[in-house]
Amino acid sequence: AEPTPPAAPIPSASPSASPSTGSRPVVARLPAPRVLGPVNGAAAKTVVLDWTAVAGADAYTVEVGTDEDWSDGTVLAVAVTSGATAYTLPVALPHASYVWRVAATTTAGQGRWSANGSFVKAWTARPGLLSPAPASSSTVTSFRWTPVPGASEYQLQISTSPTFPESASTDRDPTQTQGEPQTESCFTSRTELTPHVHHGASKVAGSGACSLALLNPSPQRPRYWRVRALDHFVGSISTLPTVPVADEGISHLPPQWQPEALDLTACPAPAADLPTAPIFGQPKVSPPSPSAVASPSPAASPAADADAPTTSCLPENPVEKGAWSATSPFVMSWPLTSTADHLTLPAVDTATLAGGTCTRSAGEVPVCRDLPKIKWEPVDGALSYRVYLALDAAYSNVAYVADVVGLEWVPYFALRDSTAGQAYYYAVQACTNNGCGRVTSTPASFRKRSPAVVPTGPAQGASIGADVGQVMLSWQDWSQTLADTTGTAATSGPQSYRVQVTTEDDPDFTDPLLDAEVDETAYVPPTVRLPDGRLLWRVQAVDASGNRLPFSSVHRFTRDATRPTAALLDTSPLAVDGAVVLRFSEPVTGVTAASLRVSPAAEVTVRLAADRLSAVLTPARRWLLGARHTVELAPTVTDLAGNPVQPAAGDLEVVSRADDGSPALGYAGRWSSRIATNALGGGFHASTPTRRAQTAVTTELSGNGVRFTGCQGPTGGLADLYVNGVKRARIDTYRRYSGCGVTLAEYALPVGHHQVQLRGLGLKRPASRGTALMIDAVDALH
Repeated sequence: AEPTPPAAPIPSASPSASPSTGSRPVVARLPAPRVLGPVNGAAAKTVVLDWTAVAGADAYTVEVGTDEDWSDGTVLAVAVTSGATAYTLPVALPHASYVWRVAATTTAGQGRWSANGSFVKAWTARPGLLSPAPASSSTVTSFRWTPVPGASEYQLQISTSPTFPESASTDRDPTQTQGEPQTESCFTSRTELTPHVHHGASKVAGSGACSLALLNPSPQRPRYWRVRALDHFVGSISTLPTVPVADEGISHLPPQWQPEALDLTACPAPAADLPTAPIFGQPKVSPPSPSAVASPSPAASPAADADAPTTSCLPENPVEKGAWSATSPFVMSWPLTSTADHLTLPAVDTATLAGGTCTRSAGEVPVCRDLPKIKWEPVDGALSYRVYLALDAAYSNVAYVADVVGLEWVPYFALRDSTAGQAYYYAVQACTNNGCGRVTSTPASFRKRSPAVVPTGPAQGASIGADVGQVMLSWQDWSQTLADTTGTAATSGPQSYRVQVTTEDDPDFTDPLLDAEVDETAYVPPTVRLPDGRLLWRVQAVDASGNRLPFSSVHRFTRDATRPTAALLDTSPLAVDGAVVLRFSEPVTGVTAASLRVSPAAEVTVRLAADRLSAVLTPARRWLLGARHTVELAPTVTDLAGNPVQPAAGDLEVVSRADDGSPALGYAGRWSSRIATNALGGGFHASTPTRRAQTAVTTELSGNGVRFTGCQGPTGGLADLYVNGVKRARIDTYRRYSGCGVTLAEYALPVGHHQVQLRGLGLKRPASRGTALMIDAVDALH
């Protein structure tokens, strides 16, 4: 029979704490938004999620995933706090099929989820092939195609097979030699490319090349070519593995993430550590892409080396790949032999330069704002031509040597603007099987200079006050700048932009406050990094080859942030006896326990640091388990000039779990600490109550439920659950076998502050060999 419980509860040994508002419940009265776009199943490179507004909503929560039942975790969760009813997904989201949903929120909680929408993240735009024409026979192998909007680079592939095999051991052309490759690649930021053939003896050491052996003089047999667009982007998004779409799959993830054979052993972190929510890194300078470097594999990303050591499973400089163009055949028609020993020198056409982008005043070297197209006249008996590119007229410092099958060539590897102050010199030789002509053509020269990006905002010398909020730096797109400068439309965009901000006393930007790389034409610097006063900023484009183009002119603005800001130094949940550090953007005064409060009310002591840039709040009694507070500042907290501090952003949250050794738990009766590998935190507290000497564990929490976790086994006894001094449930901790980390009791509560207690009674069921009560942890539920 159940004994009569004691007339009064066992005195609580739990620490007291201040009340809390608890968690935010689901607000049923907020209806679900209606999904508007994109059309279900639609494919796009840039995906904009659109939905109907909900009356009374303060914000919206958007979730994007790969499982329509939402059982595998969220790939991407976004809080749209501006009240807008549209959200543009990050470009770093992998190509795959997705579902999405949206819910309205208020300060009281979240409304109902919308019905699922679906879309496909894919880049289906294909370049159109212009020349050479299909099945044409030509001695000039200049490849041309139509531009693709959004592309920052293009990949050209040449193959002996229309299937573009990666290995020379499969699908071999019967006329191909054992050592000849099947498929070769070149990368360029232009929509026209004249690659050179492989001629190892003619290249200087370290010159770099995009040599295509498949363009060597050979019997008339077909070759095949195709092109696809590439788009570099800055930043990354880590997600669970996704199912790829049919076009190019997950283009910027390494091979071990392909779903056919998911192998994460090559990743530094184990598979269990992969996050289910995105991690966005700070803006950083990405390494240059290996543009204009030959690749033997058509599937290899030009910006990632899967074998290189990394600190994560994502490459440093990801690339989004568009769809391949159609495949077009062509035939090389050069003769196999020539008996010419001495060739007439080709006449270099120094006036014909790409797009009319080179200008020259009387007696000056032409200045090219794009890349020059070097042309020459044909020479009878020549099989190919050798182009020299040097940094001096005497050709003692040769920078590049190219063997070209054709009558024109563009140094598509993107000559650096760092040499814009000096000329590049070039000359051409005609070549046969017996070698090249002994004397080159008359040297010609040009200078490379790209236009600088044009800043657009804020206006030069503008004053930006605290009422404006965040400072946004903006500039003209480099593609538009290039088009305005040259008078012809740009065929590709930049890889990214580099933005620098510094103080007025650092005009050379030797120690900038900010140095970030972004892939948009606007940047909002972190406010905490911008001091008051006159600031300087500039921006430069980074082309698809990783070369940094000229900086823009330096623009100035004055930041008069008269109202300092305050923010929690650490937004992670607090320990029940932990201190809160509030960080100010500039020195403040007037900080006291009366002017710096915590709501709902909790007694705290306040100490202002000597530099007046931070205040430490220490609870007079322990924080309530699972409580949530807001830090409030009185108008008397000001900077040294008397400007009031803006309220601190974000809520103060206390940990919701108390392990068995936490000071949030109070034990009454005789308890001992035990070690167990399967217990939460590696240990638990155990007691053996009797009817005369009962035991209890007590805590105070804020939430809408409580969970007691502990151990069960053959010696487990009976216990009662009390809430605010009232018995609510009886539990049985007996089990035929032992184990920890087991839920002993879980009870729903009204939202608010509660005292909960689990009391060991000294009773047991007949099958049990004891009355033990073993506690592992207590959780405040929300």
